[in-house]
Amino acid sequence: MLKITNAVDEIIRGDDIAYFALQSGTLNCSAYAKQIQTKVEELCKKPVVNATAIIMALTRLGSTIKKEHISLPDIGLLDLEIKKNLCEIVFPKNPEIIVAAQKLFLENSNQQNLFFTMNVGQNEFSILVSKQLLEKTKAITKTKPLIILENLACLTFHTDIVHMHTANVFYSLLRKFAIKELNIIEILTTYTEISLIMEEKNLSAFHQVLYKLMK
Repeated sequence: MLKITNAVDEIIRGDDIAYFALQSGTLNCSAYAKQIQTKVEELCKKPVVNATAIIMALTRLGSTIKKEHISLPDIGLLDLEIKKNLCEIVFPKNPEIIVAAQKLFLENSNQQNLFFTMNVGQNEFSILVSKQLLEKTKAITKTKPLIILENLACLTFHTDIVHMHTANVFYSLLRKFAIKELNIIEILTTYTEISLIMEEKNLSAFHQVLYKLMK
């Protein structure tokens, strides 16, 4: 059982939109208090007669949050590269499959227009390739793929090195797609390179969002 102040604190820190609105002083505390009243009652395990106590808790919490200086960094993209007609094949993780995939990569590494990347997870191994390599990729093993995704596209961009040590970089970037309900199939990263994999039908919408971030 929590006190109202603690319950409000827990709720606001689990609601990023309300958190940043409260931090900037733009949150309508009266309206938000009514919105979360039922949740506050659940956490406190007792009825809250009116929203006044919640409003007071929000006001006090706002003073604290404004001092926390949690911000969303501006991300300037250095370049933007597009690859279309991609497929992803996901296998159960197996050393033999990984070796076979590496061999396939070396055999086709001189073809500059081809896209080929591998991702080794804890239990799965995925290969993202240009469509013309789909059949060759499927043939590297007799193991049945867990899934094959076609009609994919990739948007790759570089960011400044400083972003490696900057908080909220990924959140600041991904929220721009969430607002537009754009689904990301997969994210691939290296030191300063980020690749977003999406359905090809959404490529234009993704490109419009990222183009606005170009330096």
